[in-house]
Amino acid sequence: MGAFVTLILAALQAVEALLSASGVTNAMVDAVINLLVQIIPLLETEARTVIPYIQNIIAALKNNPATTAAQLAQLSTLDAAADDAFEKAAAADGSPSAGA
Repeated sequence: MGAFVTLILAALQAVEALLSASGVTNAMVDAVINLLVQIIPLLETEARTVIPYIQNIIAALKNNPATTAAQLAQLSTLDAAADDAFEKAAAADGSPSAGA
């Protein structure tokens, strides 16, 4: 695993831990969504390693009462993008996909 992936995983694990705490605000949800929007396109080659963490974060945000309807819509779009990146990575390396 490269240094970039190690750094991204550490950041995602920190975000995931923060989301499990109480006190998550609407602004925090926006910040995490913006982070995911930036990260997902960069991760296609490392998707099989990183996407599960992103999916956990998305699930935590979807279940958080601070998340607005507009943010839920953004999260659904991000969830689909993450699934797509995971499937592309699986196809590229010949691994069975998550949907198989």
